[in-house]
Amino acid sequence: MSSPLPAFTFLSDRHREVTDRLHARAADYSQRGRAPSRRALEAYLAATYDLLCAPPGATVDEHEFGAWLCLVVFKADDAPTDELAAFLARPAGAPATTELAAAHDDLLSALAAAGRDTAALRSSLHTMVECMLAERTLDRASLDESHYWRLRHHTVGGPAYVAVWAALRDLSFPPSARPQQGRADRLASALLSLTNDLASLARDDASAARGEPDDLNLVRLRTRRDGSRPAALARTLAEVRDTAGAFTAACDALTAAGLAAYAELLRALVRGNLAALEHLEPLRYAGARALLEPVHAALAP
Repeated sequence: MSSPLPAFTFLSDRHREVTDRLHARAADYSQRGRAPSRRALEAYLAATYDLLCAPPGATVDEHEFGAWLCLVVFKADDAPTDELAAFLARPAGAPATTELAAAHDDLLSALAAAGRDTAALRSSLHTMVECMLAERTLDRASLDESHYWRLRHHTVGGPAYVAVWAALRDLSFPPSARPQQGRADRLASALLSLTNDLASLARDDASAARGEPDDLNLVRLRTRRDGSRPAALARTLAEVRDTAGAFTAACDALTAAGLAAYAELLRALVRGNLAALEHLEPLRYAGARALLEPVHAALAP
């Protein structure tokens, strides 16, 4: 089977294969009138993120599940507000009537059929959609950073991605390790959020200039609060450095506690996200590389 849009830049034959598999699934979910090129782009973006963010030693089937999760995140992020509300209000067992619900239900069903525990993933996706819906109705003028972080921890998609790979790898945690796990999770999500906000800054600025809905972006929030873009950037880059140091220490603590596989999952996600943002710069993140150079230094081993 040939890839849907050969003009895409593939990192490997596996990247192409996972894109093709996901494109077939995306075609199943797409509503009438949705452009085939958009389905192909969704598949490529989701496969790119997973190929770069997955933990070491992933099989092609595991990659398909990971990319499938990324597809669900993209569909939630793109869904109209009323579809997010309908997703949350849908009774258990009710048939899927939207792309988001169909992709979500099929992913969970396929994981369950493969003998994987889906409880944590189901909960994480529900919380993610709740936070995405809350983000749509926020008063940006009164938004503070504590509220930003409460929502962004989930809307960035990191907890859901970790949950799908924890299910695939059957990772579990003794109660004594929960505090260490929670701290490492929060720091990973913070790094994903900070990095993504830097990468998407030019795109978010352009969207705001066109009068389009304002995505949550910490640099833009700080610029509005402080009145200075250079100061907002400097503060955010300093936070990247501090958070990266704390994240490294948290992963080392997980490894020392016998949870090396989970620590490696988080490290792969954070570093892979940075690589994905740079790879996708021509498609989604204009000017990202220059802003992300300090992040490389902060995440260097």
